[in-house]
Amino acid sequence: MLLSLCIGLLAGTAAAGMEKGLEGATRLFIGRFLVTNRAQLLVFHPAFLILPAVGGLFSGLLVYGLIRRRAAQGTDLYLEAFHEHQGRLGLKTPAVQAVAAIGVIGCGGSAGPEGPIAALGSSLGSSLARLFRVRPEEQKNFLVAGCAAGVGAVFHSPLGGAFFATEVVYSDPDMAHEALIPSLVASVSGYVTFTYLTGHTGAFFPGVESVHFTRPAELPAYAALGILCVLGAGLLRVSLRATTALVGKLRTPGWFKPVVGGILCGAAACLVPQVLDPRYELLQQLLKTHSTGGAGVPGIGFGLLFLFFIMRAVATGLTIGSGNAGGILGPSVRIGGFCGAALGALLTAWFPGFTTPELQASLIAVGMSGVLVAGMRVPLAGLIMVLEMTHAYGLIVPLMLTSSVSYLFGRRVALSRKQVRNALESPACLSQVMQEVLEEIRVRDAVVPGSDRNYLEAGSTVNQAEASLGEKGLAYLPVLASNGLYQGMASRERLAKFQKDGRGGEAVEACSLSGLDALEAGMGAHEALEHLLAERLPYLPVVRSRENPRYEGYVSGHSVDAAFRAAVARVFTPLRDRMPDVAGLFLRQDIPSVLARLPGLTNVAESEEMRVPPEVVGKTLGECDFRCRYGRQVLAIRRQDGTLVLPASASDEMRAGDVLWAAPVKRTRG
Repeated sequence: MLLSLCIGLLAGTAAAGMEKGLEGATRLFIGRFLVTNRAQLLVFHPAFLILPAVGGLFSGLLVYGLIRRRAAQGTDLYLEAFHEHQGRLGLKTPAVQAVAAIGVIGCGGSAGPEGPIAALGSSLGSSLARLFRVRPEEQKNFLVAGCAAGVGAVFHSPLGGAFFATEVVYSDPDMAHEALIPSLVASVSGYVTFTYLTGHTGAFFPGVESVHFTRPAELPAYAALGILCVLGAGLLRVSLRATTALVGKLRTPGWFKPVVGGILCGAAACLVPQVLDPRYELLQQLLKTHSTGGAGVPGIGFGLLFLFFIMRAVATGLTIGSGNAGGILGPSVRIGGFCGAALGALLTAWFPGFTTPELQASLIAVGMSGVLVAGMRVPLAGLIMVLEMTHAYGLIVPLMLTSSVSYLFGRRVALSRKQVRNALESPACLSQVMQEVLEEIRVRDAVVPGSDRNYLEAGSTVNQAEASLGEKGLAYLPVLASNGLYQGMASRERLAKFQKDGRGGEAVEACSLSGLDALEAGMGAHEALEHLLAERLPYLPVVRSRENPRYEGYVSGHSVDAAFRAAVARVFTPLRDRMPDVAGLFLRQDIPSVLARLPGLTNVAESEEMRVPPEVVGKTLGECDFRCRYGRQVLAIRRQDGTLVLPASASDEMRAGDVLWAAPVKRTRG
């Protein structure tokens, strides 16, 4: 609870800082030239062409100068951290993108601050969780809580922010249930902090609090609005994908591509200047007009409103698809609002006796949820967020209908590339399941039984023991009493020292090979794996128990791997017929893939698979100085015959066809 409160405090402060920065940038740049209280067409103002390009230049130089690559941003960055990095997200990339987004939006780029705030809040949650040494499997909860706090603050929707952060991770009706309570606490804390620092209280879209749904005959209009919002989300998706593909073909530096998007967005603004509106002023004016019966927005009709929502989708695709910093959450709300306004104007023209100003106002408010629900796949969050932003709780029924229709028909218009369908398809779930399977395995399940070939009898001389070790090519062997009880280990290095001192005829002295005398058969296999990796030993002895130290055999990385794969096969082979894709994904997992997804076991960064470079075939890791030569630490080697060498040591030879699991080495100065 305390950690969630702190995350909300930080995320709310960050949201307030970004809000103040946007207000200043807007007033300084695009706000000096853009008219938002009336509709305009075909306005060829030089600022409309130049400013979005300047914003793109600022974004490109800042992002590529400090991050040096085009990274995922906004909700995609949050989802990538959730699914692929076990909830780990650093502060640098979201912070740089948030500052860049201020420049883009302040110069008129068709983007929103909500996505960058979601990523920045989630990075704050992740960083604070790591600072307080939260267990790796729980870091995702606080990543989600940070996202909830940021979205809840900037949209004035604490409950909606919590549901958005937990619901957006999957495209099917599923959510990150385990993170809901931290998200609720953090979202409340973030919202209170944001409103205190900015003074922005009350409804985000005031004026429709008194509008209620009273006529069942209006329900078909809300169902039609859901379909129209799906089309709006589809248009936004096509615009994003097409721009990304087009800009990707340009032979220009990465930092210049956002400038191209800014130029194209400025060209669209010369047709419809309102696409540069960084706030929601035109929508708020339309809501106020219909809900209060005041004077309408000058020069606006249903044709122009349809043009607005089409051009806003196109301009957003041009801005974000070209690599400009910013998000699509705010533009989705705007596009949905214009869908509702356009449909209301069309109904007024066709059925003037049926359409009322209250219906037109409610269509705008309800439409705000439609594109968000269809594009981001968040039916509950979209509904709740609009209720909290408008305080129009009398519209709960039409909101439920429009959100349901948008969600059901919008399956193919999802905007995020990082969403997965459900928890079973999430790499994060895959890591959790693999860890749970590993923790269920006992050492007795992975033990290789002892034999007369892999131990020494107590009373053997140093010379006999050294000869036996040399014959077997081993570095150490367990020493057993005549009754099979474990005595300790005989190390070849220690035996060589005894021989050098002229004590070759003495009886072998068993000693502790490491900080661990022996593993108990009832111990978890994951603990055995941790000891093998920590001590950098190829195998460790196993006894029945401390009270009964009868030697059972030994465990190695290969035996733990075999036990793990057998356990996975027992669980998932029966699912092959019903869930072939999911079962196949799990059945391909082994211990190296566990190490790759759970770097806490090795205290190194995530490892990845690589082939043995041809120039080092036949050499040992030590001979070729693999760590310095390739900047990677080899954790394990998979031989062609399936044998797993874990942990890999400097004396292990690399052979053609071997597969290495290696992690990047952090280079330090000095």
